[in-house]
Amino acid sequence: MKKLFLSTVVFLCFQILLPYALAHEEIEPYDIKEFIADFKKSIENKELDNYKKAFSTDLENIEVERFKGFFKEFSMDSVSVVSTSINKQSSYQSRVYLTLSFENLYSIILDTWLIDVAKVNDKWKIFNKDTLGQTQTLYKLKVPSERMERVRKVVIDHRDISLSFKDPVVFYDNVPNIETALIVIGEGEVNFTPSLPREQHHLELIYNQKYLQDKIEYVYLRFSPDFFKNNIKIIKGAAEKETIAESEKELAQDLFIKNYPRSFTVRSSLTQDFFSVLPKGEEATFEFKINKFGEMTYIFSPFAFEEINLYQWRKEKIICLYSPPLEEKGKRMFISFGQKVDIRDYQMDVSYEPKNHYFSGKAKVKFESNIANLNSVKFRLNPKLKILRVTDKQQNKLYFSQDDYRKTVYIYLLDRLSRGELGEIDIYYRGELKPLKEGTDAVRSMQQQAEIEFLETRDKSYLYSRSSYWYPSPSKEDYFTARLKLVLPPGYTAVSNGRRVHDPNVNADQRVQKSNDEGYSVSIFEVKNQIKYLAFIVGKMSLEGEVKKPILINYYRAPKSRSYYGDIFKTAGEIIDFYQNLFGSYPFDKLSIVRQVGKSQWGHSPPAFLVINDLPIMSQVSSRRRTRSPVVLSGWDEYFLAHEIAHQWWGHGVSWDSYHDQWISEGLAQYSASLYLKEKYGEEDFGDILKQFSRWTEKHTQWGAITMGSRISHLDFEAYQSIIYNKTSLVLNMLRDLLGDEMFFLGMQRFFLRNKYSAADTNKFVNIFNDLARNDLDSFFNGWFNSYHLPEVKVSYSLDRDETGYILRLSVIQDERFFVFPLWLEWKEKGNRVRKKIVVDKRVANFDFKLKYKPKKIKINPDEAVPGRFRVNKG
Repeated sequence: MKKLFLSTVVFLCFQILLPYALAHEEIEPYDIKEFIADFKKSIENKELDNYKKAFSTDLENIEVERFKGFFKEFSMDSVSVVSTSINKQSSYQSRVYLTLSFENLYSIILDTWLIDVAKVNDKWKIFNKDTLGQTQTLYKLKVPSERMERVRKVVIDHRDISLSFKDPVVFYDNVPNIETALIVIGEGEVNFTPSLPREQHHLELIYNQKYLQDKIEYVYLRFSPDFFKNNIKIIKGAAEKETIAESEKELAQDLFIKNYPRSFTVRSSLTQDFFSVLPKGEEATFEFKINKFGEMTYIFSPFAFEEINLYQWRKEKIICLYSPPLEEKGKRMFISFGQKVDIRDYQMDVSYEPKNHYFSGKAKVKFESNIANLNSVKFRLNPKLKILRVTDKQQNKLYFSQDDYRKTVYIYLLDRLSRGELGEIDIYYRGELKPLKEGTDAVRSMQQQAEIEFLETRDKSYLYSRSSYWYPSPSKEDYFTARLKLVLPPGYTAVSNGRRVHDPNVNADQRVQKSNDEGYSVSIFEVKNQIKYLAFIVGKMSLEGEVKKPILINYYRAPKSRSYYGDIFKTAGEIIDFYQNLFGSYPFDKLSIVRQVGKSQWGHSPPAFLVINDLPIMSQVSSRRRTRSPVVLSGWDEYFLAHEIAHQWWGHGVSWDSYHDQWISEGLAQYSASLYLKEKYGEEDFGDILKQFSRWTEKHTQWGAITMGSRISHLDFEAYQSIIYNKTSLVLNMLRDLLGDEMFFLGMQRFFLRNKYSAADTNKFVNIFNDLARNDLDSFFNGWFNSYHLPEVKVSYSLDRDETGYILRLSVIQDERFFVFPLWLEWKEKGNRVRKKIVVDKRVANFDFKLKYKPKKIKINPDEAVPGRFRVNKG
C-alpha cells in the first residue's frame, strides 16, 4: 500500500510539474549529461548531500536511506558507476540507465537503476527510480584465507558418495558468516557406489568393479551454506595445535587457482575477473584425485533432471549421470524452468580470415519472452572469441558475464520483457578460432592407414558448425530464421545453411572490421525455413552445377577432391524423393553438397547442406591396413550421401531432446539410409546390411542401452556407433515388421509432422505408435530401447506328417528376460524359397504351420534381423 501511495505521489507531481517545464522550455536547459555526471560523482564519492539534491522532494530521504543501506547492511566499502546510458525523450525529459558496482574485500553487488528525470525551473530532478532485474551479489572468493586449521577428522557424506580424512588441514574461504568453499588436504579415502544398477554396470565396464574406493590426498569443495551444515562434519581434537606446513599452503593455493573457474564462477564483462555465485539448495561440487584413475569431479544439482554427475578429467568422460531412486514411494519433484526465451531470428555480419582463422562479427538476435518477467538471456559462445560489447534495441550498453568452462554468456536486460514481448540485442565479438577437426561428426569411416604418404593439398577447407560455437547460439535446442553476411578474402567461396542471395546495397567494405586488402567478397545467405544452428564451410571451392528438382540442389568441389562416381544430382534427387515419400516433405528450401579432401573419410550434415570428406591421393603406399567401421556400409557407394541427406529429416527437421533421445538423429538416419539401399539393391543386399548391424550390436551390446545415447561414446566410440546407429536400425526394422509397412510409415510421417522444427523425445515416438497400433507396445520398446541385454532364445522345431501334408511345429522359449519381437523363418519347398513371420510376445510361444510339401533347409532368423543368441534344436 505504501509503495502504491508513493508511486501515485510521484505520478501526480510529475503531471503537475510537466506543464511548468513545458512553459520554461525556451530557457537554456541544464545539460542532462552534466546532471548525470554530477550525479555519478556524488555516488562514487558518497556525497550524500549532493546525492539527495538530485531527487525530487518526495524521494530524496527514501533514496538516501536506500543508498546508505548498501554500506550499513551489506558492509560495502566503495561504489562505482560502471555503465551509463541516456535516452533523451525531449528537452525536458530523459530516461537514464545506470549500472552500479558496490564492493568490499570479498563481494560485489551489481545494481541496475532506471531513473526518470524531468527539468523543473531549469534544473533536472529524478522523479522516479526503479531497480531493474534482481540485485546480483557476486563473491571474490579466496582460498586459502586467514582461516585455516588442522583437525582430527573431516567427513563429507552425500547421497552415494563419502569422503573422509584423518588429521587433515582445512582451508576455509574468505567470506565472513557464509560457508561456501573448503579445501581439505591430508590422508583421505573416497567411497562412491551408485544407487542405480545401470550406473554400477558402467563402473564395472570401465573399472572392473561396481564402486569406486580409493585413497585421495585432497578435495576442493564448493557448496551452499545449507550443504555445509547438513553434510560436512569437521571434528576437532589434539591435532589442532600442529603446525601447518608452507607446502600445504602452496598446494591449497594451487588447487584453488586450478579448480575455482570450473564451478559456480562467472567472468564479469566489467573487469574480466572471475567472481563466484553462491550455490543454492543442496548444490555442490567435489574436485578430488583418485590414485588409480586421476582427477574426478562429483556434481550434485537438485535442479537438473539427472542430479548426480561423476566426471573423469584425464579421459574427459562422463562416468555416471543419474538421479538416485527415491527412498520412499512417490514422485521426484523436478523443477523445470523451461526455455526462458524463444529465439526468432539472427542477422549475422561476419568477417572471416582463413589464414589465421580470425573472426570479427556482429550478431543481431531477435527473441520472444516465454516468461512474465524476463530480465536476462543466455547464449553459448566459444570463450576464445572476445565479446566487445552488447547493446539493446535503443543502443544501450548491456552488462554481461561469462562462464568460460561451459561456453555460456549471460546478458542482463535493462527493460524487463513480459510474456510474448519481443526483444532485440546486438552482440559484437572477435577473436581467433580454429575450425572443426576432421571427423568431428560421428559418421566416419574408421579407416586407419599405416605408412602412407599423402599428397597434401594447400587449398584446405574450413568448417564451422554447431560444436564450434562460433556465434552466440541458443543455450538450448531452438529453431529460428537467419541471414548471414560473410566477408572473405579473394579466391574463397563459402557454403552455408541458407540460399545464396544478391543484395546490391551490400559490399565487402561494409563489415565489422575493415581490412586494407582489396578484392574481398561478400556472400549473403538467407534462411527462411527454421533451423537449429548456423554453420558454414569456406574454401577455394568451385560450383560444379545446380538443379531445381526435386528441390534446389547445388554441388561444390574443393581442389583435388574426387569426381562423384555417377550423376550426383540424379542420386541425391532419388534419395530425397524416396525420403519424401516415406517421411514427408524435405524440411528446407535447398541442399548444398560439398566434396572436399582430408586425412580421413567422413560426412557431416548441418541443416540444408552437407560435407563429404575424401581421402587424398596417395603417392606412395608401402602397406595398408583397414579397420572396418560399425556404421559405414562401404559395399554400397551411395551410403554416405544417403545417411547425410537423411539427417535433414532426422536431426534437423526433427531434433532430439536429450542425450537419451540421440537415436532420433543417428539411428533414424542410419535406418533411412539402409531402406534406400534396400530400395535400390533389393532384399538380398538388405539382408546383408541387417547381418552387419546385428553382429556389431551383439559385439558391443554390454556397453549400454539405446537410451544411453552419447554417454556410450564416453566409454567406447565403436560401441556407441554399434548401438545408437545399428541396434536402433534393427529395432526400427522389427517395429516395421510388427506393424506392417503402411502403419509403420504412417507413424513415421506423424512423428515427423508433429515434431517438425522442434526437439522430440523417445516418449513422443512411442506414444504415436501406441496410438496407431491400439495396443501396448511398451514391452517392445522397454526391452529394446532401455536395456543393454539381448534375447537368449531356445528354438525347437519338429516336422509331422498328416493326411494333407506336413505340420511344422515350432517352440520359442526365452530365458528370464522377456522380449517382444517378430521372427522370420525361411525354408525351401520344392526348390522355392518360403519366408514366414511370427510374432513372439510371450516368454514361451508355440506355433504350427500346415504345409503341403516337405520343408528343407529350415532357417531361424535368417537375416539375423533380431540380434541375440538363438539356439536351434531339431526335435
